[in-house]
Amino acid sequence: MRPAQGELDIDFVRHGDNGPASRWFNHARAGDRLQLIAPNAAFGGHGGGFEWLPPDGVRQVLLVADETATPAALGILESLSSLATPPQVQAFFEVPLRADVQHLDSYTFAKIHWLARESLPQQPYGQALLTALQSRLVISDDAPRSQDEAAQSVLRPELEQMWESAAPAHSAFYGCIACESSGVKAIRRYLIHTCGLQRETLSLMAYWCHGR
Repeated sequence: MRPAQGELDIDFVRHGDNGPASRWFNHARAGDRLQLIAPNAAFGGHGGGFEWLPPDGVRQVLLVADETATPAALGILESLSSLATPPQVQAFFEVPLRADVQHLDSYTFAKIHWLARESLPQQPYGQALLTALQSRLVISDDAPRSQDEAAQSVLRPELEQMWESAAPAHSAFYGCIACESSGVKAIRRYLIHTCGLQRETLSLMAYWCHGR
């Protein structure tokens, strides 16, 4: 956002006319009017509408996104790059094509893994992200672990929420996971049940549902 110039950049995932944002983008023309609702930078509290709220003391950040959430994740990386001492970031991005991979060499504080679905045919959405997390994710020893066995148990699918916001006041670890709904469910189970992470340290967001 460039207020002085009255300009705003927005990234879109184009997927036909079966969604309001993509439909608008496909038919928009120069000069069309658009109303935007966004947080007020002058407001001291949480303006709502976004889930990136890193806690005090965070030293390790996990970002997991498919192409629908990659613009938000890249915005997070950009915001972290402006800090004097950014946290260490592990980022896993699933995109449709190898041509969608972006080279982000300037973010030296981040280890970024790009996963192109065209190289992984026949896999469900989000499976590449889960597989990469299982083999490449490194969680620091000071990341908060759950002591509640019930919280770590695998939830029945019908009980799993589609959107959960992290709520730690102070934590060394913080994760944002946003992708297709079945991928979010599988990743949630892995991070909470297998890795033992406190669910309060994770924002888990189903951005869309395949076939719906």
